[in-house]
Amino acid sequence: MKMLGIPYELAFFSEIDDAAIKSYCAIHKESPQKNFGDLKNVEKVPLPNDIDLIIGGTPCQDFSLAGKGAGGEEGSGTRSSLMWYYIRLISLYKPKVVIWENVAGVLTHVHMQNYRKFIHTLNAIGYDLNAKLVNAKYFNIPGFRKGKAPYKIVEKQYGAQIFYEDAFNEVAAEVYEKELTDANIEAVSRPEINIIQMEKGKDLIFTALVQTKPEVKLGKYKGIELKKVEYTVEEKDIDHEIEHMQERNARLVNVEDRPVEKEDTVVIDFEGFVDGEPFQGGKGEDYSLVIGSHSFIDTFEDQLVGKKAGEEVDVNVTFPEEYHEASLKGKPALFKVTVKEIKKKELPKLDDEFASEVSEFETLKEYKASVKKNLTERRKEEAKREKENEVVEKVVENITVELPEPMVDEQTQQMIQEFAGRLSSQGLSFDQYMQMTGMTVDALMGQMKPEAEKRIRTRLALEAIVDAEKIKATAKDIDKEIENMANMYQMEVDKIKEMIGDAEKEQIGKDLAVQKAVDFVVKNAVEVEPAEEDKEEK
Repeated sequence: MKMLGIPYELAFFSEIDDAAIKSYCAIHKESPQKNFGDLKNVEKVPLPNDIDLIIGGTPCQDFSLAGKGAGGEEGSGTRSSLMWYYIRLISLYKPKVVIWENVAGVLTHVHMQNYRKFIHTLNAIGYDLNAKLVNAKYFNIPGFRKGKAPYKIVEKQYGAQIFYEDAFNEVAAEVYEKELTDANIEAVSRPEINIIQMEKGKDLIFTALVQTKPEVKLGKYKGIELKKVEYTVEEKDIDHEIEHMQERNARLVNVEDRPVEKEDTVVIDFEGFVDGEPFQGGKGEDYSLVIGSHSFIDTFEDQLVGKKAGEEVDVNVTFPEEYHEASLKGKPALFKVTVKEIKKKELPKLDDEFASEVSEFETLKEYKASVKKNLTERRKEEAKREKENEVVEKVVENITVELPEPMVDEQTQQMIQEFAGRLSSQGLSFDQYMQMTGMTVDALMGQMKPEAEKRIRTRLALEAIVDAEKIKATAKDIDKEIENMANMYQMEVDKIKEMIGDAEKEQIGKDLAVQKAVDFVVKNAVEVEPAEEDKEEK
C-alpha cells in the first residue's frame, strides 16, 4: 500500500511466533503492541470498529498431498483450519474490503468443497467475491514485475524443479482419488507418497501407500439380551429439580450479626507471601469466595470460618506438589486476608409468584406438572440411550477385527484435535493446558488410545451390519438431516445445500445408515427382567 501511495494506519496484526513478530515489527516499523496474538482468541480482543481492510492467508502446509493433504476443514484442528478463524474475524468487524491469499492446494479436487464452503460463507456475510488465480510465487527476476517473467526465463533462473511441487499437488490428488475408486479401495489413513519419476517431458509416476479398511467378522448382533430399563418420576425427583431452580434464583444478602459460616460468600482482600516475599498472582481485591467451594488451595477457606466482617486474618497454607506454577510447588505460604463482607444465600419462597418468575406458568401447581412432564421425557431419553449403549457394546464385543495401527493413530489424533477445540472454547490453548498439567503429547495419546480403539471398533461393527442388512439412508433422510443442520447453524436450507457437495452428502448418508444400524440391533434385541439386586439399586 505504501508503494501504491495509499496512506493507511495499521490497526492490528496476528502472529504467535516471537521471531516473526520481531521481524514484522522491524520491517514495517510497527509496535508489537498491535499484535493481538493467537487468531483463535479474536473474540476476546477489543479491536477498532472502523476497520476498512483485513488481509489474510491460508497456511499452506496442510494443502499438499506430499504433506499428507490434511486440508483446512472447519474443526479439523490443522494449521490450515485457521482460515475459519479468519472468517470469524471478518464476521465480528465487517471490514469494507477483504483480501484473502489462497494456496494452490485449496483448489484441488480433494479440498474444493472446503474452498466452496469458505466462499459461500463470505457470501453469506455479505461480501461480493472477485477471485484471480495467479502464480507469482516467489519468483523475482530483475527487469520483470513479480509474476510477469516468461516461463523460460524463470526456468533458467531457478530450474524446472521450481514448478514441480505445484504441478504435483494439482494433478496427483485427483489421480490418487480416481485410483482408489477404480480399485474399490477404502483408505483409512492418509497416504505416504513416494515420487518415482517427476521430470520434464516424462510421465509422472508416484506410489501412495495407504492403510485399507480392515475386514470385520460379525458375531451375534440379533437377539442380544438387554436388561429391561424402567424409570419412574417420583415426588422427590420433582422436588429436587425445583430446589435446583431455587438455588439458581437465590440472592445474596449481607450478614451483620454473625461470623463466617460454611457456604457463606465472603468478599475479601488478600496478598500472598512465600519466604516473606509477595509472588505474582497472589494478590486480589474485592474477591468473592464461597466457603466450602474449594476454589482456594489447602485449608484457606476453612481458616476464614468464624471470622467477622472487618477482621484481618493470617492464613497459612501449603501449595500442592502438583501445582501448575513450578516455583510454588510444595511451598508454604502466608496470606494476609481482610474479610470485608459476609453474605448468605437466601432462597426464594416456593409459591405462585416464584413459578411465574421462573417459568411460563402462573401457579406452582402448573409449574410442578411441567417439571414432571419434562423429567418423564428426559428419563425416557436416558432409557433409550442406555439401551442403545448396552446393545452396541455387546455387538462390538462379538466382532473379530484387527485394527491397523495407522487407523488408531489417526483416530487418536482426531480426538486430540477435538479436545484442543473444547479447550479453546473455554479460553485455554492446548499448549497452556499441556504446560499446566505437565502432560506430553505421547502421554495424552496413550490416555486416549483405548477410547480411540473403542470408537473404531464400534464404527466398524455398525458399518458391517449396514452391509449385512443392506441398510441405506434415503434421499428424504438426507434432506431431513440437512434441514436439521440449517436449523443448527441458523442458515437457509438452500445455502446449506449449496455448500454441501456430493462427497459430503455421501458421508451424511453413511452416518445416517450407521444410526439406522443402531436402531436395527435395538429393535431386534430381547429385553429381560433385571435381577432382584439390580431392581433394588434402581
